[in-house]
Amino acid sequence: LSNDNQFAYVSSTRYGMLVYDVSDPARPVYLNQLISSGVTLSSVISSDDQMLYIADYDHFSIANVSNPQGLPHPASVP
Repeated sequence: LSNDNQFAYVSSTRYGMLVYDVSDPARPVYLNQLISSGVTLSSVISSDDQMLYIADYDHFSIANVSNPQGLPHPASVP
């Protein structure tokens, strides 16, 4: 969940990281999907809601989520 409670980042073994607008919790809206290199185990959003850190089984990725509707592919970190 973003620090401003506007967006939820949901890990899915099949679909990667799903992004929802939850500004109205009674009516969440699907926005986008982040495809990661593997099965997401954990994720953490930065305190400024700009970056999402994603841990897979054997990869660590960083994604710029400053615009949740236009997400780039996460960058793998060696």
